Amino acid sequence: MTIPMIQQYRSEFNWMQRELKGLYPWVTKNHWEFLTRIAECYCDGPWCHGRRDNGRGLIGHLLSSQVQENPLLDIFQKAIVRAEIRFISRYILQRSNEERLTGNLVSELDAAVFLAKPAFREVAQDRYQMDKEIDFFYYDLSRGGKVEKQTGADLGFILVVDLPDHPFTVRSIVLQAKKCDPQAKIDISQLRTLQDVSGDSAAYLFYDMNYRSLASPIVMAAKSMSSKADESEKEGNKTFSLQLDTILNSGIPLSLYLLSDVIGQGVGTSYTSFSDAFSTFTSMGPSPNVTDGFNGRVGIVSIGKPISLSAEPDGGLHVSI
Repeated sequence: MTIPMIQQYRSEFNWMQRELKGLYPWVTKNHWEFLTRIAECYCDGPWCHGRRDNGRGLIGHLLSSQVQENPLLDIFQKAIVRAEIRFISRYILQRSNEERLTGNLVSELDAAVFLAKPAFREVAQDRYQMDKEIDFFYYDLSRGGKVEKQTGADLGFILVVDLPDHPFTVRSIVLQAKKCDPQAKIDISQLRTLQDVSGDSAAYLFYDMNYRSLASPIVMAAKSMSSKADESEKEGNKTFSLQLDTILNSGIPLSLYLLSDVIGQGVGTSYTSFSDAFSTFTSMGPSPNVTDGFNGRVGIVSIGKPISLSAEPDGGLHVSI
């Protein structure tokens, strides 16, 4: 099946390919890792081979071809790539703080998903002969800077996949955003709190502030930093630093992570329903009794059904899928 090109994405895709930003800094260091995530690896006898180049051919394939088995998931992946490019090309350059940058990233995700809706409906009709929707909404649970320092988390994702030929999936991850300029400083206490609250679904999202590279936001699992934190604590330190090269070598771009790791490999926390996942975040939301809960934005992605919003009698907002 040929996926229709979303024309509103074209200028962003061209910009990344011209400037060699976004996915390029990561792909040049992780050819094989990228190949495994776009189904472009093959085996010849006992040895596995992957095409190696400067990343242009590989990234061009991702942008112009269907790399996910399900074309509707492929549309979602391209929407994330578009959001990443808009984010790094428009907002990183303003050098805002993490909270504002995260808000800008979430807004670009919202816009990219909105632009994908017509193509998503067209492909869904072709594949299933029924109406299907892609939708995005972000729910703000932030309570201010003081609380964020305690909670160690400021961005969450709930991903729901409800398609006829795909396992019903509801998974969540919790992220702490950090700027890397030219290194990222990790507060050990915050890292421990993030792991205690969110377990294996906890990760860091690094924003590359280097104008020369401007890599896509990179995800690194919190547990992968435990040994580094242990070593630093033994030396009497309360923080440790990660260089950009380490982050690029050890992490995964958000646009690959959400599809390959969370939806594909089952990273994060699994739920039987969206309401269970959403209540987990809201129960950690604004409350004088919660000191180590979630404090930030929750990006809700629904692949298959629209997100419904309605006002509650107490003035709150009811979200359902």
